Amino acid sequence: MWAIMVKFNRLPNDPGLNALTVEQRDWILMSMQRDNEEMQAAAKGMDLDSGAADLDENYLDDIYNNPTDEWEIMRDGQDADEIFKQVVKLTGNDEFEEKMRVNIESARTTGIDNKKAKDANVADQISDNFKTWTKIAQEREASGDLGTMRNNLKDDEDEFPEL
Repeated sequence: MWAIMVKFNRLPNDPGLNALTVEQRDWILMSMQRDNEEMQAAAKGMDLDSGAADLDENYLDDIYNNPTDEWEIMRDGQDADEIFKQVVKLTGNDEFEEKMRVNIESARTTGIDNKKAKDANVADQISDNFKTWTKIAQEREASGDLGTMRNNLKDDEDEFPEL
């Protein structure tokens, strides 16, 4: 968010800045990152897009337009061992496959653990908020202050942030 504020010369309380959706913020940040990468590549005399083109005209048909049950990772005439040798040659790392397997497994495990922890945290927060609101409602009901509770509900919402 700070990068967007600096880039567009906006204060944190600017209504236009606060009205941005998550997707709009992500798009702006990714665009700024891409601009930075392009400037760095230009300074080195490189072109970011020069090596990323797939010149195969059937690529979209083979990958994107086929139903998932018909999609094949290897095309006819491709050799998995030869592709692996090319990857090893390009990376200069004979243990590339094992290193990638470990990295993928670690990322998958960490992601699952993080999701479980986040889910548990959200469930705890919901439970705590429910207990707090129940206590407030019971106290107000016992004191006969239900009308005030309805009138002041808007004020009390500020105490408990939405999830």
